Amino acid sequence: MLSLADLPWGYRVTREVESDTSRPEEEKHPWTPELVACLGLDPVRAGRSGPWAQTRFASKNNNPEVVISSEVDIMASAEEAAADLATPRHPRFLPCMTEVSRSGPEELDGDSIDVEVTLLDYRTVGEDSVALRTKAVITMKGRPIVTVVDSIMARIGRTVVTVQVGTADEPASGIDAIQLVDRMAARAGAH
Repeated sequence: MLSLADLPWGYRVTREVESDTSRPEEEKHPWTPELVACLGLDPVRAGRSGPWAQTRFASKNNNPEVVISSEVDIMASAEEAAADLATPRHPRFLPCMTEVSRSGPEELDGDSIDVEVTLLDYRTVGEDSVALRTKAVITMKGRPIVTVVDSIMARIGRTVVTVQVGTADEPASGIDAIQLVDRMAARAGAH
């Protein structure tokens, strides 16, 4: 897992969870039930089933605020971990992700949400990895609010490590996210 020592000065821990058992049922799949249904995946077979840990951080004084989430999931097998990373490569993943994201929040008083999901071209981390950028523009009372989240998932054996770096307006530096996932992957590979 990432710790405050892995981050530049100015971050605080906002959530820390570790479990020797599998995730709660509603959190077993890294993707929402709506996305699983859109992709036509078997909801019973698609899911994370082993020990897991998560730490979230937020910048203290940066404007805009940067939020970092790191997760480690130990799967039953390397095959299960590989299947987890195969989801973003599904031919319908990008359109389904966009469709599900747009329909997520209730639209009120003419407010709208526009979501764009793209695969990023990062070098491979661990045995396999995939990177995504999700950009959401939420218009509230005629004012756009932009959020950008870069997510990198890497597989090392039966372990999946995930780092998400999110900020308002502009993407956080991609090299920051890749450096963080490198650190987590190195630790996972050592165990």
